[in-house]
Amino acid sequence: MPKSRPPRKPKAVREQEARKKKKSVGRPAGSRHSEGLATKKSSAGKSVNDPRVGSKKPVQLIAEPQAKSKEPKKRYATPQKELEAIEADEKLMALLDKQDNNETLSYVEKDYLNTKLNRHKVLCEMLGLTEEEDEEPDPMDNLDPINPDDFR
Repeated sequence: MPKSRPPRKPKAVREQEARKKKKSVGRPAGSRHSEGLATKKSSAGKSVNDPRVGSKKPVQLIAEPQAKSKEPKKRYATPQKELEAIEADEKLMALLDKQDNNETLSYVEKDYLNTKLNRHKVLCEMLGLTEEEDEEPDPMDNLDPINPDDFR
């Protein structure tokens, strides 16, 4: 007996089966761009946000010089007036009191205190107001220190 063959499928069905795709694992290529397109389709009337992360602010390639907008330094007519202004500075006096009480000063406060004290010292030297040291040297400074090992 001849072998029986299964009945042949129609041509249209065979073509459809040939066209079926295999299921792929993972995301399709170019998903970054296709996600953006998918959100555009789903939100018809709303504004479209770019799905990419990052700043949209343009970057300047050439640096422009910055104008100095700091307040101008105070100019004094004479060093004597500047010295009086430093001695009348309430902020400086408050920081000196704080330092005398052994309270901790911030970096900005220390910087302000040091600059003002250094300027005060320079102005005092310019005006000749520095405290002169004793003209007579201390006689005890010339003595040699006693070493206890010398007497053993």
